[in-house]
Amino acid sequence: MNFSRRNLLTATGALGAATVLASLDRATAVAQGSLKLSLYTADDNGFLVNSVILTGEKEAIVVDAQFSLAHAHRLIADLLTTGKRLTTVYITHPHPDHYFGLEVVKAAFPDARIVAIPSVAAAVGGLRGHAAVVRVLGSFPAA
Repeated sequence: MNFSRRNLLTATGALGAATVLASLDRATAVAQGSLKLSLYTADDNGFLVNSVILTGEKEAIVVDAQFSLAHAHRLIADLLTTGKRLTTVYITHPHPDHYFGLEVVKAAFPDARIVAIPSVAAAVGGLRGHAAVVRVLGSFPAA
């Protein structure tokens, strides 16, 4: 792993934001000005994985894409109810419960960009044998 100051600050910021966002529950999703946050949490069968939907006036960003395909579909259903266009999916770290649902997300929103810090993109990109990663890898930035 490259421990440059920029990568360390990026990772620290992402971890802090993810920690704060993960502490929210659906009942207490907050609105900050024109930005709104909502949290989708999978049930026990989906390992209680959290995904965040951040919406603005017309667009949305998702943080982490769920583990199971079923829960990724439920995440997309929640996103579709917002009426916003998904522009970006941010993968916080290279654990399967954060990116296995990418296949479903890309099927629903083929123009959405998949982004991650370079070390995460490299780690996920190294898993070329996994079908979901193979199908979305073309949209991952080069590490």
